[in-house]
Parts: sequence; C-alpha cells; structure tokens
Amino acid sequence: MTLSKHREILQKFIDNECEARLPENRASIRLSGQKYKLINGWVSRPIEDLMTLDRRYKTFWPRLGATFLDGATLAPLVWFDKVLWNFTSSSILLFLWTLIYQALSIVYSVGFLYFLGQTPGKMATGVLILDNNDQRLTLSQAILRNIVVVILAPIFILLVFSNLLAGRLANRGLGDPRFLMWFFGAMMVWGVLEFVTMLFSSKRRSIHDFIAGTVVVRQPIEERIVSYRKIRWALIFLFVLNLIISRILPERNMQFGNLTTESNRSSGVPPSDH
Repeated sequence: MTLSKHREILQKFIDNECEARLPENRASIRLSGQKYKLINGWVSRPIEDLMTLDRRYKTFWPRLGATFLDGATLAPLVWFDKVLWNFTSSSILLFLWTLIYQALSIVYSVGFLYFLGQTPGKMATGVLILDNNDQRLTLSQAILRNIVVVILAPIFILLVFSNLLAGRLANRGLGDPRFLMWFFGAMMVWGVLEFVTMLFSSKRRSIHDFIAGTVVVRQPIEERIVSYRKIRWALIFLFVLNLIISRILPERNMQFGNLTTESNRSSGVPPSDH
C-alpha cells in the first residue's frame, strides 16, 4: 500500500473519529503536520498528544514543592500555636485555640480544593486536582481526599480536651511523648505508601486520589491565575522566614526528651548520670 493510501485511510479516521487500521506494520505516519503513532497497524493519538498527556500526569516534583509551600502558608498559625502553648497555662484558652487550629486546617485543605481545585501551594507550582472525568471536585470528593486530616482532627481535639482536664499541658496537650512518636511513625509509613502508590500508577495517583476518585494534573500556563508567580515567591519567602523563626522561637512545651526517662522508670532502670 502506498503512503498516499495510508494517509487517505488516516484522514477518514480523523474525519469520522473512528478506529482505523493500516495493513502494513508502520511505526508512525505524518498527516497535516501531526505525527500519528501506529501500534500493530492501528492508528493511535498523535504522538504530540501522547507526549502532552504523559507530561500532564508527571506531577511528582510540583506536588512535593506544593507540600512545602502549603506548609509555609500555614506557618503563621504554627508560630502562634507555639507561642500560645509555651507561654499560656489557661486550659480554656488552649482548648479554644485547639478547636480553631483544627478547624482552620480542615477548611484550608478541603475549602481550597472544593472552590478552586488547588491550594495556594498547588497554585504556585502549577498543578490542579480534578475528578476522573476532568471535572471540578464535589464537596464529598474534597473531603475524601483529605480524609486523614478530617478523621484525625476530632481525635486530637478529644485527646487535648482530656489531657487539659487532667492538667497535662505538655506536648501540645497530647500527653505521653510516646504517642507522638507512634503518630509520627504512622505518618511516615502512610507517606511511603502514598509515594509507592503514586510511582506505580499510570496517572500518578496516590491512595487519597483513589479514595476520592481524583487525579492531579499539570495546569497549562495560560489557564493559571495571573498572579501565580507572585504567590510562588510570597510562599517561598514565608518558607524561608519559617525556617528562621522556628529557630528563634523557644520551645518549652514539647518534651520528647522525657521519653527515655519515662521508659526507664516503667522498666525499673535508673536514669543514667551521663
């Protein structure tokens, strides 16, 4: 079959938006400036489109950057939280602040996804969260994608409430430092599982994406908000500032150092003099 006949069949495929097969096992064919890929003779999408689709889901680095930048966005809350727990012993004030802090964390995570499809960090790095049909998220999808935050918030609130009633203010009212160690360990395991799931998913979907039926895509530059570069630089500034302030602000409430002592007491081993 001649190349012109190949192109004639391919043109019919394009015009009618149907499948087409070319008898000869060619690798690709070019028509109207676009190069079409052939798999065992079957016409596929234009190679340029395949490359665009492949790049669309390559979001690991932008998502990682967005994680740090979203942390920077919430840094002022962390500073205030640190000051309050360091210098206040009022159980009522600390409990009210715990309610506000947890509520703001949920509103930030869920609200931005529901209304805009992206948090400020994702705006800055140019990624967008859509459902599997490339539509905006519903409220239930935004909640499900942040289900870990939504579940942990009331648990933390109840734990802080019970510890404050007992007069235990250490470790942000979460009590025994061993609980924090277990919690951070569990979060690390969850993070690894999310990462592994994303690596083996063709669309780089993590566990929470499968739970919520969502996918993270690169947002074309022409579709980004006009001020996304300003947002990026503002969040980078906040990120650096947070590193500085975290070192300047004293930490008097967290008591991880007591873990060894408490463990020794429970096992009958006297604390070391060194």
